Amino acid sequence: MPEHSPGAKTSGKAVPARRRAILRGATAVAQPAAALNCDEIGGMQPSELQPVPDVVYVSFSAEIIPHTTESLIAAISNLVNQGVKHVYLMLSSPGGHVMLGMNLYNVLRALPIKLTTHNVGNVDSIGNAVFSAGNPR
Repeated sequence: MPEHSPGAKTSGKAVPARRRAILRGATAVAQPAAALNCDEIGGMQPSELQPVPDVVYVSFSAEIIPHTTESLIAAISNLVNQGVKHVYLMLSSPGGHVMLGMNLYNVLRALPIKLTTHNVGNVDSIGNAVFSAGNPR
């Protein structure tokens, strides 16, 4: 899947209807691709674009290790940059690295969005710290 360059101009208002990014590895997160103008997406017409949603659901079902921590932070940061206002984090984790779990907690609490966490399986060990980052939960 082609990606836009880091310096590409984005409007923050619409995403191509046919472009989606899925993070690989233990974390499977569906999210809208970065917003692009028509010139950057091969001449797609405005009727082919859809607005960025206010509410997004993110699923994290993985051990808390460097790869999954970085993937979750990148996914949610991308959503914040697109203008998403409310993220529901569906969480299931057996735990993992304590330092990474505390990092996730701090990052999630610092984001300027409403974060609601849902336990959708087992949330064990340091996963509880990540779970407690949401309000409500």
